[in-house]
Amino acid sequence: MMEKLKTNELSLGLNQTLRNDLVDNFEKIQKGVDGQADSLNKQILDMLGNVAPQDQNEVTQARIDVNGKSYDTLKGREDATQLTAETALLEERDTSVEVQNARTNSSSQTYPTLKERMDSQENDLNNSINDKLAQISAVPETFTNLDALKNVYPNGKTGIFVTADTGHKYIWANNGWNDAGVYQSVGIANDSLTSDMLSGSMKNASLYVNIPSGDGVFDISSTNKTLTTKNVYLNYGGHSNLISDATLQLGNPSNVLYYDFTTLVLGVTDYVWKLTTTQAFLGIINNDLSVISLKATAYSIDGVPVKPYVREKFINHNVYAFGDAVIDLDKKMLYINSIWINYDYGAGKSVTNVELDVSNNAIVYFDLKDGKVKNTGYYGDLKDSHIILGNFQAGWIQGSFFNHFSRVLVRKNGITYNAEEYKARNAILTGAYMATFGDSITSDQVSGTGTQIMNALGAKKTGNFATGWSTGSDWHDGTNNTTTVTLTTPNNTDTNDNVLSNQVRRALQYTTASGQQITWTHPVDGTFSLDTALGTGLGNTDKLPSVIYIAISTNDGKNASVPIVDDTDAVLAQNYKDLTRNSLASGLRWAIETLQSAYPGVKIFVASPLQARGSAWMNYTNGNIKRDIIKKVAKFTSVYFIDSFSESGFSHMTVPTWTDDGVHPSTLGKPKLVDYVTNEIRKKF
Repeated sequence: MMEKLKTNELSLGLNQTLRNDLVDNFEKIQKGVDGQADSLNKQILDMLGNVAPQDQNEVTQARIDVNGKSYDTLKGREDATQLTAETALLEERDTSVEVQNARTNSSSQTYPTLKERMDSQENDLNNSINDKLAQISAVPETFTNLDALKNVYPNGKTGIFVTADTGHKYIWANNGWNDAGVYQSVGIANDSLTSDMLSGSMKNASLYVNIPSGDGVFDISSTNKTLTTKNVYLNYGGHSNLISDATLQLGNPSNVLYYDFTTLVLGVTDYVWKLTTTQAFLGIINNDLSVISLKATAYSIDGVPVKPYVREKFINHNVYAFGDAVIDLDKKMLYINSIWINYDYGAGKSVTNVELDVSNNAIVYFDLKDGKVKNTGYYGDLKDSHIILGNFQAGWIQGSFFNHFSRVLVRKNGITYNAEEYKARNAILTGAYMATFGDSITSDQVSGTGTQIMNALGAKKTGNFATGWSTGSDWHDGTNNTTTVTLTTPNNTDTNDNVLSNQVRRALQYTTASGQQITWTHPVDGTFSLDTALGTGLGNTDKLPSVIYIAISTNDGKNASVPIVDDTDAVLAQNYKDLTRNSLASGLRWAIETLQSAYPGVKIFVASPLQARGSAWMNYTNGNIKRDIIKKVAKFTSVYFIDSFSESGFSHMTVPTWTDDGVHPSTLGKPKLVDYVTNEIRKKF
């Protein structure tokens, strides 16, 4: 009996399995037909053998088939044989038709053989797969949000696309963009947690400082530039640490105070961007405490209480704005085309098309609440939701500034420069040494404008010898000079050694050969010197100033020891050696001629006081008297006069906002003064 053919079991795919099944069926059909004939012939031969046909019972033997099955009649056996043959032929015909139909594809293209169609289809399938793979990128395209993705590919595109605002991946399916969930959600990366992800007490992870014992002190030493803390209590993320009696060495005027979570100690560095992920920003501390972000019960300089400008806003040191900030110096405008602000360890925001007037408001910040970039003129205006991006003061190019942008560009007269390039082109004193003298407005102890002016001009620093509470005239009682002559830098205190003449003596000591007696020779009146018991030279003979700026007299007239007396005509008639320094005119003339004697060829700029509001000795009438005295002495000694009293912009109308206390320039006022003075000096060069 012929083997059963494979019909319903045939593979539905046009593949090698189907080929093998068809071949098997053909072989079975052929064997079935051949087998039937052979079987009949063999049966007949077996039955007859060598016996004559007439002697054989042919019918009886013919009823038995090759498998030994006996049929009742010969016809029954023949019918069964015929049925088997007809079944085989029918199956062969059906298979033949199926194979014939399979040679034609869906595009009605007929192939000579089924194999050729299958080979062709395999090639087309491989090519299609390769084309699809070529269209798929291993790196997903990124967009700010879903709307941005839809704008670029409104009709879809093959691939994976990630939106920055959610971190989700999107794919095009069913004629629309579909959210496929978080892209590469493989766990929590280092430094990726934000405060919003935390729970319970860990919500308080932003570092702050308070003093529970009530005796916390931040004290700055003006002599060795150190910061001392006492019982500073740090609370962060549910943890706390008490730091007692820490002493930190301060560097340049800008110092960044931080707390290191690894070493559990306070530290100081010069730039915010230098902080590591284990160092939390605490505040910016100038040597004069002009900017500080710490809470404490007391601040002092050399143990003397002072009132710093405090702001309780902590700058996240992970802030960075990927993009350019462009300052137009002619229009006093800040332009931001497109930036990505990174903050809070991975959170970010895209900001475009920002235009800010920075002629007055200098501090640029990002508001977390509304996602906008804004500006203000006061650190005190900053809130907990504000992140500082930069400080671009009016006239900032002449003063110090900081920023978190990729680049700061400067536009002047329609030409755009890199900020550092522009500063280099306009720093007229690059390579030259400069010294400054004056009272608290100039000193690093308080306002620090003297140092800012030197930096803006690109000068090397011989020194800022100004001190707080200083007067132009020596203290005296009648004709008796009561000033203590000293080379030691006095504290920011109202004492008789805080005078211009001692500032000049310290400058001469600084530039005199090491261990040598401090001497100078007046071209008319001869050689003068200081007693070596006061001190000898410090050896900085390579740092002689070629430019000097003096801004003093604010405090002259404050008491009977330094009255305001316009004795200028009498003072100008005296010889240098007879100058008593018991008046502003005498003290200023002595200082100018001493500096001219010690540094021949030096260019000296003398400024009148700023207009102020407050004590009587600083009112308009007394300020105007001091202005006239200084102008006459400057003319007599042939030095440059800077009229800060009348031309700097400080007046009874601007002083309330340009100063913190009616006298000392504020964050808004400092750049005004620095810009004015540096421009006046530039004019003379």
